[in-house]
Amino acid sequence: MKALIWAFLERVFPRMASALVMLGMTFFISPSIVGVYALAILVVTFFQSASDAAIRQIAVPAIRTDAGRKFLARYSQRTPIIGGLFTAFLLGTIYTTLPPETRTAFIPVIIFVLIPAITARRVTAIAHHQKLGNWKALARFQLTAALLSFLVSVPVLLLTHSLLAPALQLFITELGFTILSRRALTEHSVEEDSQSETDAIQETQDPGREFMHLSLYSIVAWVQTQADRVIMGPLAGTARLGEYTVATSIARSAGDAISTSTANVLRPRIFKNGDTRAETVRAGADSVLMKATPIAAAATAATIAGVEFVLRPFLASEWDSSLDAAIILSLTTGPTLFAWCMTVILIAAKRIRWAAPIKMIGALCAIPIAFAAVQSIQYAASLAVVREVLVLGLLTLVARRYTPWISFCLMLGLYAMLAVVAALLLGP
Repeated sequence: MKALIWAFLERVFPRMASALVMLGMTFFISPSIVGVYALAILVVTFFQSASDAAIRQIAVPAIRTDAGRKFLARYSQRTPIIGGLFTAFLLGTIYTTLPPETRTAFIPVIIFVLIPAITARRVTAIAHHQKLGNWKALARFQLTAALLSFLVSVPVLLLTHSLLAPALQLFITELGFTILSRRALTEHSVEEDSQSETDAIQETQDPGREFMHLSLYSIVAWVQTQADRVIMGPLAGTARLGEYTVATSIARSAGDAISTSTANVLRPRIFKNGDTRAETVRAGADSVLMKATPIAAAATAATIAGVEFVLRPFLASEWDSSLDAAIILSLTTGPTLFAWCMTVILIAAKRIRWAAPIKMIGALCAIPIAFAAVQSIQYAASLAVVREVLVLGLLTLVARRYTPWISFCLMLGLYAMLAVVAALLLGP
């Protein structure tokens, strides 16, 4: 339980700092400019999905083998170049297509071209920390980096009322976490696994192939969660995109942190002894998710209460639709938690190839979500919840006997009650 809590804190600190800065933007920056920032974030998250999200899935088992360690070394050398060029090209393209009056506001986010290099340099270090169970240390590093970014970005926001504040917040958080995690690892000798132990780890015999599968899966997953915003921009306008982005930031910051942290804890738990039989995987997943699911439900309830009783009285009426959508989107936390963990389970079951087509189905749902946003972002948020439930249902069908049904049923019960509460608050 302690590992799960520290892993959650490690993930939630940067997201909460980002969400707080995003809320500050609602006081000083118009929805249309927030929408411009959302376009830059789409570029960053796309490349992170194709690279960082995929490599983290195999990094812990990869450091157990010589082939895996060599692959991670090549990844850390090549990704900064590829990622920097890719990000620079897309950000430059967005800049040239923006109206002249908004181009100046976009300039601060050019700093994002450095983020791929920063994240690539910490992959091996983070994997060693996770393997050693250093969740408390990782949480401390993230808290330190998040606080530093917050101390810099808030005064910048108050002084400039510009996108420089959120851009610096993200950049400083990523840079600080990388420096602290790498420095801490160099202070301790890392003992490599013996060959007899690594022989039992079948999943990393071909780390490059496994990475390609997971990269494709992560890209499709990104498309599932972000394509609605990609389409929403030109279809509904940057103002509506800004409202939806704020709603997503409020609703999913804690939920995404719980999802990724739970998957991080589950991964070494399942692959620790190389035993990937269905009953072993199912029992291990249930033991972790039975603790994580109530935390996720409590975070969702806290989000709903915070939106209704804290944010709504203070924000201008132009953000009411965004706050309504945030309440609805918070209901995706439970399904998202299980979807992240099902990815780890499908790797153990050697069925990860089925995950990408399922995510593609979710990605296609972005089209009706974006069209719904033209009428109302509340409608769009409702369809987004339906999409997450649909994708999770398909993932469980593929996993079959590997699915942790006990914790799954607990999640369904808790979120059914939360859905009723949300419906009562929003009214007809």
